[in-house]
Amino acid sequence: MITLIEELESNGYYKVSSAIRLYDNLLVGRKRSASAKTGNSDIKPNNAPHDEEVFEDDNEQYQMFAGLLNFNPNLILYGPPGTGKTYATRKIIDHFENKYFKTGGSYKVAEVENRVKTITFHQSYSYEEFIEGIRPVLNDDDSGKVGYKLENGLFKELCINAEKELIKRQNNAEYVDMIHSESNIWKVSLGERKSDDVFNECIKSGDIAINWLDQLDLSNMTYDDILAELGDESDFGNKPTQNANSVNSFVNDMTVGDIVLVYDSQQTIRMIGVIKADYRYDTKYSYKHRRSVEWFTELSYPINIHKYNGFKNLTLKTIYELSRISISDVIEMVTQNSLVKQSHEDKREIKPYYMIIDEINRGNIAKIFGELITLVEQDKRGKLKSLLPYSKKEFSVPSNLFIIGTMNTADRSIAAIDTALRRRFTFVEIEPNSGVLTQYDNPIINDTVDLTKLLDAINEKVMDKYDRDHRIGHAYFMGIESLSNLYQTWYYKILPLLGEYFYNDTETLKSIVGKSFYDQYGNVKYLSLHKKDDELSEFEEKIIDIYRVKDNG
Repeated sequence: MITLIEELESNGYYKVSSAIRLYDNLLVGRKRSASAKTGNSDIKPNNAPHDEEVFEDDNEQYQMFAGLLNFNPNLILYGPPGTGKTYATRKIIDHFENKYFKTGGSYKVAEVENRVKTITFHQSYSYEEFIEGIRPVLNDDDSGKVGYKLENGLFKELCINAEKELIKRQNNAEYVDMIHSESNIWKVSLGERKSDDVFNECIKSGDIAINWLDQLDLSNMTYDDILAELGDESDFGNKPTQNANSVNSFVNDMTVGDIVLVYDSQQTIRMIGVIKADYRYDTKYSYKHRRSVEWFTELSYPINIHKYNGFKNLTLKTIYELSRISISDVIEMVTQNSLVKQSHEDKREIKPYYMIIDEINRGNIAKIFGELITLVEQDKRGKLKSLLPYSKKEFSVPSNLFIIGTMNTADRSIAAIDTALRRRFTFVEIEPNSGVLTQYDNPIINDTVDLTKLLDAINEKVMDKYDRDHRIGHAYFMGIESLSNLYQTWYYKILPLLGEYFYNDTETLKSIVGKSFYDQYGNVKYLSLHKKDDELSEFEEKIIDIYRVKDNG
C-alpha cells in the first residue's frame, strides 16, 4: 500500500503486472489462492477457522515428497535461501494427510488439532529445551526465591500426544484427549481389601470414591482443614497426617486428565481410568466423596506394573502419586493389554503428528538429540526405549510422529552435517525454479524486466564464481508487482545477500550484477528510476543488461 501511494504521488499512475491481484491484495486486502477442489481436502474439524479454505496442491513434486515421508518418517529439505523450503513443509503435510491418512485432512486441520509443532534450531538450542530439563521457576510466595522444576521439552511433549493416538481404538477414545503431558498417575484403592462391593459399584457408576469424613462436603476445604477434621486418631487410626494426604490428593490435587491405576496386588492393577470431572459430594452412595472416571474396560486385567514402577511394590496407602510411571508407560500398558486388535487398515486412522524443524543444520545435533538420535530411526519407532537422564524414565519415539527439517545450504554446507543425522533422514534438494514465477505471477515487470531471465542469469554466474549452494531462490522475486517493488527487492534483499556471499570482493560482485551497481570502493550505487522521455530508466537498463549479456553471448 505504501508503494502504491508513493507511485501515485510521484508519477500520477501505478503500473502493475496484474490488475486483479492489485485489487485483491491491496485494495480489498484479500489473498487469492488456487481453486478449492472437492474431496477429502475440504474436510475440517468443527473448530477449524471458517474464513480459511483448505486447498489441495496438485503439484507432483509435493506428492513425491509426501511419498518419501511415508517411506521414511524423517525428511530434510535442503537448498539455497528463498527456494520455498518452509512453504514446502506445509504442502507436504497437505498431501500426506490426504493420501496416507484414512479420513483425509490438511496442514490447517492438523494445526487446529495441535498435531503440528514448529521449532527453529540455533547455536544455543539445547537438549533441555527439546527433550526435557530442569528449569528455574519463581516461587509463588512472592519471596523472589527461585526453585527448580523438571519440564518436558517440545519434542517429548509432542511424542506423548502422538502416542495417545495409539490407544484411541478403544470405545472411550474421546477421553484420551484429556490426557496431556502434565497428567499425573495415581494409585487408588477402592473399598475394603476383603470385599469387591465398592470396586464393582465404582466400575458400574464410573467413579472413584473414598469414605473418610463422609458427613462433610469437602469442596472448599484446604489440607489444613482436612487435617483438623481428621485430628481425632481414635476415629481415624494412628496416621491422621497420612490419611489427610490421601483425602487432600483426592479433593484438591487430582485434576481432569490425570490417570488412576486401581490396586490389585503389590505388583498388579485391576483397572485403568482417566479422571474426567472435579470432586463432588454425592449422598446417594455410601462412599460419598466422588470423582467421575472413564474406565479402560477393554483391557486384559490384571496388569503387572512392577517394571514400570521401577520394580517397587505398591503400598496399601489409599491414594498416592506414582511418580516413577510415565504417560508413555500407561500407553504401553493399554496397547499391550488391549482386547481390541488393530488391523492393518486401522493404522490409517491413527492421526499423524509432525515436528517441523527449521534451520536444522544450525543446531548442534549431537547436543540437542542426545541419545534419542537412535530412537528416531524408522525401525526403532515405538520399539526401542532409552532411559532419560533427568526424569530417569524410559522414553520412545512413536511411529506416527513425522519429522520434517529444512536446511539452508548457504548457511552451512550439507557436507558438514552430522553423519548420524544423515544416516537417519532422507535428504531432498529444493532448487531455485524460475518457472514458479511464471506459474504464480506475471514475471515481466513494467513490460520491460523479465524476472525469470534475471534470476537464471544471476544464479548461473553465482555457480560459476562460488557454488550451487549459494544460488538465489525464486521466492525473492515472487509477489513483485511494480518496478518500485523490484527496486526495493534488488537493493534491500538481493544485493545484501550477494554482498554477504562475496564479502569484500567487489570485483566478483561486479562480474555478477554489472559495474553500475558498485563504485570503485565497493559502495552500492542507487540508480535512478526516473525515465528520460520514452526511454528506460537507468535502473531498468542496468538490470536488463545482467541477462542481456547472457542472451547475446
